[in-house]
Amino acid sequence: MWRNECRVFTNDGSLLASAGSPRESKLVAAIAANIWEAYENNGPRQDALGMLITQCLEGYVLTARINPDLLLCLYCKNDVDVGVLKAKGDVMVDYLVDPLSTIVVGAESAQ
Repeated sequence: MWRNECRVFTNDGSLLASAGSPRESKLVAAIAANIWEAYENNGPRQDALGMLITQCLEGYVLTARINPDLLLCLYCKNDVDVGVLKAKGDVMVDYLVDPLSTIVVGAESAQ
């Protein structure tokens, strides 16, 4: 059963933080990262993708870019209004940009 939960993960789906049930956290992060990458690589090229909302059988999944290395994922049941979900995603990204700006992900950052 779906719950309203939040995840922060890298572009490759490595989980960094989770609020909610830890049972499926890594799986959700990997799937959301793959959907994001597929859309970013094959979607429209007009603007950089900032947020993607996917409707599923049991709810919605919002994936948003925090910085070039990190993604935010919120998911909720169908009874949550999509506009409310988007507003929460916008606020959370704005809130997390500064604190997470010091996190650098990848082998190149170690040099």
